[in-house]
Amino acid sequence: MILSSVIRFQCHANGWINVDGRHSFSLSTFDPSGKLGQVDYAAEAAALGTPVAVIALPRQGVFLAAPQVLPSPLIHDDGTARFARVTSNLLVAHSGLSADGRVLAEAAQQMAVQHEYTYDELIPVDIFLEELSLLFQEYTMKPGSRPFGCTLIIAHLPTLDNSGGDSSYPMLYRIDPSGAVSSLENYGVVNGNKLQTDDTLLNELKDLAENPPASPDQIRAQLATTLKDALLRQSSDKRQQGLAKSKEVSVPKNLRRMLVSSIYRGEGMVMGSYDLHSRKSQ
Repeated sequence: MILSSVIRFQCHANGWINVDGRHSFSLSTFDPSGKLGQVDYAAEAAALGTPVAVIALPRQGVFLAAPQVLPSPLIHDDGTARFARVTSNLLVAHSGLSADGRVLAEAAQQMAVQHEYTYDELIPVDIFLEELSLLFQEYTMKPGSRPFGCTLIIAHLPTLDNSGGDSSYPMLYRIDPSGAVSSLENYGVVNGNKLQTDDTLLNELKDLAENPPASPDQIRAQLATTLKDALLRQSSDKRQQGLAKSKEVSVPKNLRRMLVSSIYRGEGMVMGSYDLHSRKSQ
């Protein structure tokens, strides 16, 4: 019997069985190390997505920025909204596969609408996170499907107390392709591969969160500039190391603007673009 050089076989009492790839192509079969291959692959796909930088400020609210890559200067929008408002105090940002992110953003909005219709109240953040994480987890086991290849950031504004003030600080959460929910600090960056461990970027985001400008427009512009500078540093380092063909996120020539968004009680949700060449908000 001729065995393929690509596929290994193992002899058992009942015959020859394929032992290569049977774990990686099954959603619900653990490999010998205790991992689900498809979930790990989904996490890698999400990590290749455009980075999203976010800061949460106790008085101003939550501010987010993500690069927008356009194939032509004649195209104004790539058709994918990175940030989606769910309720007056909930915002969802997605990074990774754009199609998966659109599906999840729509599902999040439907969850909020159904809850408000049924209970006549805005959906609580704990229920919202639970429902979304269950949706993620369902697709790690559902036959004939695959895990979502994207990561979500959930921004939650605090409720008003009886005195009219905020009862707590804005909260940031992350949901990864496995359905695991984690709480972020008041600043962070999701995806973009090594940008998540870029100490310079994290220190700049921390400093911006602790010492923000007075104007919301200045905060959005500075956040966009901070993320753009980090992308430029990463691209420059890769060129110096001769890694031009690396799959890590870099700054291509057609990166023309940053998408910026914020949500806070004074203005609701504001979205716009930050031009990388004129360095002005639009």
